[in-house]
Amino acid sequence: MFRYLTIALLAFSALLITGDSANSDSENYYFGVRIAAENDCSDYRSIDFNHVPKLDVFKAEELDGIYAAYEDSCYNEYSDVDIEHLVAKREAHDSGMCDADIQTRINFANDLENVALASPTVNRGKSTKDPADWLPENNQCWYVWQWLNIKRKYNLTIDQAEKNAIASVLQNCSVTDLVLDVDDTCPLPDP
Repeated sequence: MFRYLTIALLAFSALLITGDSANSDSENYYFGVRIAAENDCSDYRSIDFNHVPKLDVFKAEELDGIYAAYEDSCYNEYSDVDIEHLVAKREAHDSGMCDADIQTRINFANDLENVALASPTVNRGKSTKDPADWLPENNQCWYVWQWLNIKRKYNLTIDQAEKNAIASVLQNCSVTDLVLDVDDTCPLPDP
């Protein structure tokens, strides 16, 4: 927890210090992410976003247990959860990843910062939706903050509806709400 809190505080502090004024056209940016309409510049192909086998195991190992953040729940088996990309691969594609090379797309699909574990029901309910259309029941502050971090990391855009939904959530968040507080009682079975 301390490591994640430190990272979040450093990132938050850097953004407060530099602000969006660091961008030449700051009214078109939100926390360093460009606001623009989605642009499907090429056909989406899921094969371009392949992830490694056992990505769920890697995420559970990072969290020290099978923890589903959206549900704030522990699970006993890897088969109980799906790999869930916070910024869905299709959403990333339509937000600028369509211009990226294949290696960048693969890196995105395997980035543990963009991966959560979720029950199949929750995963399918979210699908490719962005924060304007879906928010988790739990850990909303962490979710939208991570959303912005991933969008910024891969130079992806957010549309105005996304920005408005994120801003609505963040206005009620404390800095510690931006950090995922993982239940340390979750089991971590052998893969």
